[in-house]
Amino acid sequence: ASDVYKRQVLDAQLKAAGRSLASWLGATETAVAVGATLSSRDDTAMLLWEAQEVLRLGAARLRVKVRPRSTLEPLRALRDTFGPDLLVQADANGSFD
Repeated sequence: ASDVYKRQVLDAQLKAAGRSLASWLGATETAVAVGATLSSRDDTAMLLWEAQEVLRLGAARLRVKVRPRSTLEPLRALRDTFGPDLLVQADANGSFD
């Protein structure tokens, strides 16, 4: 409970001073790149279509759900299609235990 209280006090102090939490923490960026999680992991063509759509809508990075025995194919397909500059995250959700 004391941590919640401390955060509330800090929030009130920053608001009173006209400062944001981001500036107090030393953040230099004013925006965060939007990412998207792709859900079509079993169908490469659908995965690529989904990736194209979210990139068109402004996503700057893609997170792909992967699992054993089907990890590299979707990642390679994204890299081959969209190039090496695309930020891609592989999310295994603990499936490699």
